[in-house]
Amino acid sequence: MYATSRLIVTRSAAVMLPVFLSAAILIAAGCQKPNSLLRRDGMEALDLDNVQAADQHFTTAIKQDSTDWKSQYYLGVVRLKQNRPLEAQLAEEKALTLRPSDKQFTPLILDALAESLFQQDQQAALAAMLQKAADDYGTVPDYLRQAKYLGKINDVDGAKLAFRKALKFAPRNDPAPYIAMGDYFASVGDTQGAIIALGKAYYLTPRNERIAERFRRLGYTPGPTLAIKPTSDELELSRRLDIPPVNPPLPRY
Repeated sequence: MYATSRLIVTRSAAVMLPVFLSAAILIAAGCQKPNSLLRRDGMEALDLDNVQAADQHFTTAIKQDSTDWKSQYYLGVVRLKQNRPLEAQLAEEKALTLRPSDKQFTPLILDALAESLFQQDQQAALAAMLQKAADDYGTVPDYLRQAKYLGKINDVDGAKLAFRKALKFAPRNDPAPYIAMGDYFASVGDTQGAIIALGKAYYLTPRNERIAERFRRLGYTPGPTLAIKPTSDELELSRRLDIPPVNPPLPRY
C-alpha cells in the first residue's frame, strides 16, 4: 500500500510539473497580455466610454510595441476625448507614419489628426494637412474632410471647392457628398440649400436613417416628396456653392 501511495504521488507530481513550469515562465515574462487582447479591451472600454481604462490598455500596448499603429490611432482618439489635442496629434502622426495606405484605417487616422489640429486652433497646419491628404489620396472622404474643416475655420471658398471635387469624384450612388453638403448649408443657416442637398441624398438612399434624422432636425418629415433626382438640380447647388462648373462636367448621377 505504501508503494502504491508513493506511485500516485509521483505521477501527480509529473502531471503538475508542466503547469508549474508554465506559471513560472509567465511570471518571469511579467504576464504580458498580447497587444491584440489589449486593443480588444481598449476598444470595449471606449465603447463603454470608460476613457481611463481605454487609456491604460492602449498605453500598455504601445509600451510593449511602439510600432502598434492601431493602438497609436486609438490612443489618439482617447487623447481627443481627454481634451489633450497635442498628444492626440503626436499619436495620430505616428499611426499615419506606420500605416500610410490602409484603406480602412488611414482615413480614420486622418480624421482624428485633422480634429487634433482643429482643437489646437492650428489653422495653417490644418489647411496644409488637409491639402496634402487630398493631393496624396484624392478620394471622396479626403475632399469631404477638407470641406468640413475649411468650413469650420471660415475658409468658405476652400470648403465650397472641396465639396465640388467630392461631387465630381463620388460614385453615382454615394449619398455622402450630399449629406455633407446638407450639414454645411444647415451650419450657415441656408435651410433651403440643406433640403436640396438632403433631397438628393434621400433619392439615392431613401432608407438611410442619417438622412431622415437631418430632415427632422430641420423641421421636415422624411418622405418621397422630399426626394430630388440628382440630375436636375446641380446648377442650383452650384450657385449656392458659388463655384463655376468644373471641366469636364460633373458626372450624371
